[in-house]
Amino acid sequence: MEIVVISDSNLSSNELDEYAKRINKRVKFSLLQSDYKKVVKNTDYLVVLDQYGEKFDNLSFAKKFEQVISSGNFKRVVFIVGDAYGLNDEIKEKANLIWSFSDQVFPHRLFGLMLTEQIYRTIEIISNSPYHHQ
Repeated sequence: MEIVVISDSNLSSNELDEYAKRINKRVKFSLLQSDYKKVVKNTDYLVVLDQYGEKFDNLSFAKKFEQVISSGNFKRVVFIVGDAYGLNDEIKEKANLIWSFSDQVFPHRLFGLMLTEQIYRTIEIISNSPYHHQ
């Protein structure tokens, strides 16, 4: 399984890179600054980040994520972060999941860090790691 985060903006930061290293210890992880049309494949489970999407608590998202990766139906889970104006309807229609962190809007670099940490947290929950504690 591979996890990819795509944004047309540069999301990288020292903190984000640290979480990326942690994720890569468990699964292959990539952060790409690219046009999603050049990267997304039919074999991907596509998660679009949008303030109007479905909201999850950590355990519910981990359960959903585990179902996706254990299904064997997808080679990658691809998260797409839109620009300041969001994403167009074309990509939302292709999405397997539209996920919202909040009704609020965040700066791209901050959101990239939050998303990467949540991906790491999800993997740690699935792995029964003590990182996420109740």
